[in-house]
Parts: sequence; C-alpha cells; structure tokens
Amino acid sequence: MGAQEAASAPAPAGGFAGALAGEARDPEVTRALELAECVELPMPDAAFARRATAERGWDGRLALERMTPHVTRKVLVYDFPTLAGYLLGNEALTGSRLSKAAIDSPGFALTCVDMGALVKWVRDSMGDAALADALASLVSPRWCFRDQMSVARVLVRRRYAQFRRALGEVPPDEGEGGSPVAESRAPAAGSDVPAVGAGVPAARPSVLAGQAVAAG
Repeated sequence: MGAQEAASAPAPAGGFAGALAGEARDPEVTRALELAECVELPMPDAAFARRATAERGWDGRLALERMTPHVTRKVLVYDFPTLAGYLLGNEALTGSRLSKAAIDSPGFALTCVDMGALVKWVRDSMGDAALADALASLVSPRWCFRDQMSVARVLVRRRYAQFRRALGEVPPDEGEGGSPVAESRAPAAGSDVPAVGAGVPAARPSVLAGQAVAAG
C-alpha cells in the first residue's frame, strides 16, 4: 500500500508561505537541531524494527500534505519507511531561503505533517515511544512548518537508519548521520512519491517487502 494520494485542494491562504515563513533561523530551532542529532534513541532489535516499519491498515494511516505554491495534495501513508521517504525528500529545504527557481521547478512540493498527529501515530501505531518522546520534546508547535519539519527530519532520519541497521540492511558501524538510502528504485508511474536516489530512502526495507511498492 505504501502511500495513497487523497483529493487535491487549493492551497490554504498562507499555507505555503506559512510553511516557509521566517528568513532567519530562530536560535531555539538551531538548538533543537543540535539536540536532535545527539538525543538518545535506544537501538532497536530486529523484532522491534520489523513491527515499527510494518505496513498498517486503514486505521493506521497518517495524513501528510504535499504543498506547492498553487495546490495542496493530501497523501495517506501506512508505514514508517514511506513517511521517511516523503520527509527526507525535503532535506534540501533545511536552509533559511529557497530560490524561486527551486520553487518553480517541476515536481517541487513541500511535505508537511501536523506534529500532534505525527507524535500520536508514532507512539500508538508504530509503538515507538522513544521516537515519539523525542519529537514531542524537541519540536514546538509554535514554529513554522519549515522549522518543525527540519527538526523532525533529523529524528526520522536517525531512527530509520537504526531500523535498517537492526534489519541488517546497512553495516552495523555506519553512523546514524549517514543517509539511509536504499537501492535506487523508480516510483510507480504517475506517483507523487519523491524519486529514490537523491537522499530519499526506499519506501520499505527490502527484508520486509513482499512485493514491489512505490518508493517513499
């Protein structure tokens, strides 16, 4: 299942601009980014990694928003690797400025998720209290989406790298800061899912995939 695109809707007033609000990085956000790189996330074992990255059913879905300057698309994700694919596809957006050329480029979209919903999904659906606690403590709802997602991405990247190590997909001595990129796969035709290969992990760890799934 991986991801499922819901109905499109016009971008809400201030939605895209609000997501990118703030030219300068708030010192509080800078500190949170530093903490996100070193906060303790207990290393999971293989059994926990399989459970946490397994595909959920309809009741375990999480809604994301893919925003462009003109339209917002809702995307439903059903597993953590697909969520990681969408969020880590925005790694280039961590800076304080985005060029007009980047925003106007084909396929550009900013992925955002309500942090309250994300924390609840990670805790209740994934069963990952450690990641949920880290997200809740380090990401403030007062920040613009850009800053929220910047900190959340660090934690998601580190946790996904841990899961892949626990599942034997990367060398055990590879650091958490390394990009958790799996083998390159093309997304399904017409898919809104970011392409794999440029800092974007595959939708699901290969040891879990029973069939081909669109990249996340």
